[in-house]
Amino acid sequence: MTRGRATPPPDFDGAVSAAFGFVEARGFRRENDGDESCVTYESPNGVFVRISYDWRDRYLGCEVGQAGHEQDAMTIEELLTVEGAPRARGVFVAPDGNFLEAAKVLADLLSQFGGRALVCDPAVFEEVLGVRRRNTDRYS
Repeated sequence: MTRGRATPPPDFDGAVSAAFGFVEARGFRRENDGDESCVTYESPNGVFVRISYDWRDRYLGCEVGQAGHEQDAMTIEELLTVEGAPRARGVFVAPDGNFLEAAKVLADLLSQFGGRALVCDPAVFEEVLGVRRRNTDRYS
């Protein structure tokens, strides 16, 4: 049985940098946390954007959160849901897939629907917590 590799493909870092340049243009600073499968951007007003790659599932994910409340960071799926996006799914990369194209899709979703989160609008974070509470209540 062949196992997937534990590190992202070599084009992960470059693809994220190329696709998410708009985040840096908005004043976010890239932070190096030493994880090869994760890139984090932080803004001066306390918002972070974390792009990560799960090599097992080939899932390229994105979270947006507030510094000091990392446990409440919203996934791209949650953000798309509260913003009424027609697509509420993350991005999967085919085994022979192009990371740059996948990162561009994810960046485009964040660019289109992440405006309130990127400027630290507390309402969008509250809306996500409300969705989580309703989802949890269904199973209680």
